[in-house]
Amino acid sequence: MVDRAHEPHSPILSEHSAISRRRSQSKAPGRGRCSMGAAVIFRTDEGVSSPAASGFRGVSECWMMYDCSFLPPLSPPSCATSLPSPAALFDRRLAQRRARDERADGAFWCSVVTTGVYCRPSCPSRHARPAHIRFHDTLDAARRTGFRPCKRCQPEGLGLADRRRLLVERAYKALEQSQGRLTAQDLARSMGVSPSHLYRMFQQVLQQPPGAVARTIADRFASAKARQHDD
Repeated sequence: MVDRAHEPHSPILSEHSAISRRRSQSKAPGRGRCSMGAAVIFRTDEGVSSPAASGFRGVSECWMMYDCSFLPPLSPPSCATSLPSPAALFDRRLAQRRARDERADGAFWCSVVTTGVYCRPSCPSRHARPAHIRFHDTLDAARRTGFRPCKRCQPEGLGLADRRRLLVERAYKALEQSQGRLTAQDLARSMGVSPSHLYRMFQQVLQQPPGAVARTIADRFASAKARQHDD
């Protein structure tokens, strides 16, 4: 027998239509059954409920009758299984840390008890043993460990993605100012990074190497000068 104590909160009320609507005087107050053998939902001054849930004994109206044979069993609330266990949460965050997943930056922070530092999940530093790692939901929680912020990922400042984008923006402006004449080596030197590092940043942000971007800028300036000459 399906428990109807939680019927008012069940989606059944919206998913299934009533098979009849009738008024009748109850001959068995508080039982939740009518003469046809169907489950009954009673309407009271407090709203729709079953007699078992409301304790209402002065039933004067049979509001809805359902044929209970086709109704599915009530499912437990979804919130009961929505939160992962601490072990599952640790494993998921550990996998994101090992993958250096930048999408996890800002969602949590991690610290290493053997080095005394706290980092972003995307930190490029060497991985520590899982037994030495602690995860924190907020930056304040990571600070309260008493550890120092990592010098590589700089959890107190901009994220790696933002710093990468700012570097490429600066380099692009430098190329425009030179009208595309700067070589990749000169451009990297002016940005204070190695040519290989600058190449990776351009590939990740613009999906193009610095040399290709420089040629595009040079061609644009050349085309603009040609149009001015024609005018």
